[in-house]
Amino acid sequence: PEYASLRSLILDYFHSIRTTLDDEHVIFQFDQSMTCSVGERHFVEQLGLCLGVEKAHREAPLLITGERGDLIELFMELAWFRDVVFLWKMLLLPNAVACTKDNWRAMDSLLTWAWKGDKYSVQGFETSLTAMAPKGSVFGNIKGGLAWLAGYSSDDKSLSAASPAVLSGEKVQTEDDILFLKYVPRFNDLMKPSDSELLLTYLSAPYIRVPLILGFFTDRERISLLREPQLQAVLEAALFEPGPWQSP
Repeated sequence: PEYASLRSLILDYFHSIRTTLDDEHVIFQFDQSMTCSVGERHFVEQLGLCLGVEKAHREAPLLITGERGDLIELFMELAWFRDVVFLWKMLLLPNAVACTKDNWRAMDSLLTWAWKGDKYSVQGFETSLTAMAPKGSVFGNIKGGLAWLAGYSSDDKSLSAASPAVLSGEKVQTEDDILFLKYVPRFNDLMKPSDSELLLTYLSAPYIRVPLILGFFTDRERISLLREPQLQAVLEAALFEPGPWQSP
């Protein structure tokens, strides 16, 4: 509970700052668009005025990518910050969108930026990279990832081990949807259907599910269920995965 409260305070802090800012004061929103935003042009323009860089507003994309080195040569930190923001956003994407798994070297993670047309082009890990999530149905991603049932892996970043939809293989958004499920997971026949339905119901309630699930598994008759790896993954995800958050 303390960690959940701390996370809420941190998110609320950053949310309160974001609400005071116009979009033109936000930079590097690579998860929304790979174009050069108004905020980035204004940011580079202000730096250009301080340093005497000509045509900074017009050529902001070239200054950010480093193709025109007037800015990056003076402030390498800007390039590092740009790369860190991009990589963090990219690592939140599903595996199908992010770079392929391989025995990468540290040098492979170095990003090469270019301005092509009206968008940034980023090369790394021997491929073209993006930080934008694919457009499409969330449920489609869930149905495509039901291989989790054979053994959940934290590499499947687009799926949650504590998602009732992933566990049941059906579209589940509320507690009412669980009541109409034709199938509930049995976890290698260790769990009774009634207990499975109760667990899915708890999982459908953000945040409050943490004490509910802890109480569920601390029951004397259920504690032994945690010998099942899939249920261990469910508990771990419910406790530690960041869920939906809304400012109070």
